[in-house]
Amino acid sequence: MKNIYTVFLIVVFLLAAFIFSSCSSSDNHVNLTDTEKRVDTVADTKGDIVLPPSDSDSGSADRDTDDETTEPDTEETESGETPGGVTGDTGETENTPYPSPDDTNEIIPVEIGPGTITPPGIDDIDEEKQSLISYMEKDAPYKAVLIENTKENGETESSIGYVLPQLEYYYFDIDSGFEFGFNPDRRVYIASVSKLPYLFSVIREIENYENSLISDNEREPDEKYDLSREWVYDSSTMYMWGSGEIIFEDDGFTLTIRELFEYALIYSDNVAFSQLIEMFGYDSYRELMDSLGISYNSYWVTDMMTISEVVSFMKELYAYFDEGSPYAVWMKDCMEKSDQGFMIADYYPDISVPHKYGWDIDSFCDAAIVYDEHPYILVILTDYSDGNYDPEVLKYYEIVVKNTKDLHRKLWDEQK
Repeated sequence: MKNIYTVFLIVVFLLAAFIFSSCSSSDNHVNLTDTEKRVDTVADTKGDIVLPPSDSDSGSADRDTDDETTEPDTEETESGETPGGVTGDTGETENTPYPSPDDTNEIIPVEIGPGTITPPGIDDIDEEKQSLISYMEKDAPYKAVLIENTKENGETESSIGYVLPQLEYYYFDIDSGFEFGFNPDRRVYIASVSKLPYLFSVIREIENYENSLISDNEREPDEKYDLSREWVYDSSTMYMWGSGEIIFEDDGFTLTIRELFEYALIYSDNVAFSQLIEMFGYDSYRELMDSLGISYNSYWVTDMMTISEVVSFMKELYAYFDEGSPYAVWMKDCMEKSDQGFMIADYYPDISVPHKYGWDIDSFCDAAIVYDEHPYILVILTDYSDGNYDPEVLKYYEIVVKNTKDLHRKLWDEQK
């Protein structure tokens, strides 16, 4: 009887040791929830890292992924924060979910056309379209994210994981009306691209006001619309963290109101942009957004839009530029001088490409009008955070722009 009792104690001890070992081991592995997985992600687990598939798994000859993983760059982005939710000052991790459950990549090609002119290659571009879709769907660089795991003792630990990014793409050929989109109806964060509709609406408001003065020369001019008046910087009340040049200036730095518009368009300056909002309000902006059927915040300029909505605005902007008024020429010139052309504009060194970029945590995007012989609108949105610090992300833009050029040439039966 004593021997049976001894054996029973040994079995209980071994079972308890096995359960304790399993629980301790599980604390050291990433716990990916359903909201952190992508349905089309193939991932292996090695320690605390979720690795992207190898080149042979993805079928991509361009990707250079090995078993070693490196943490993302910690350079500051447009918002002043570093990629992956780590602030530049403290290194503390923000507890934000990634991604939301409805953010899985989905192909939704859009083709509306031909329009006013039938392009000769309209029936011969299937290969180019498929090349773009295949690259964005399967071979785009993975995005590094911070994943938090809560241990049984209540402590949290962070690890680096890799997921497929959110990608949106839209090409609109102006002469023919041919359109082609990838994820065109997903509402995403567009960062400073959101400044463009506001600035356009106010510039057009100023132009309309000046035209009204010509027809009513007895009316006294409103100082609000005098773009030559002086503005003086006061950091105690005007400082805005993030992109721009004004925050590096001393108090007392002066610009004209016209120059505030230029700083907002060329440098995406947050101080200039916020000051223009204080001066001109939201009436013209809301009128523009209502006319385009785009939803917006009641208290600020919306930075959440679908790429289809961005393109609908870019069409409006192209029509404005086509009018050739002095204000249209000025705005277009400012957009051509944007200081961040490495996403789209730099790949067209001999062509006018007015554009507005956006760059922040979980947003790296650009919206452009390409003034080719047959002009077109090209908008590329991503949720990459590393921006131009990550050569893989820059390679993504290079490949997408190159494939867009190939599609456009084929559409119009042009030689390289």
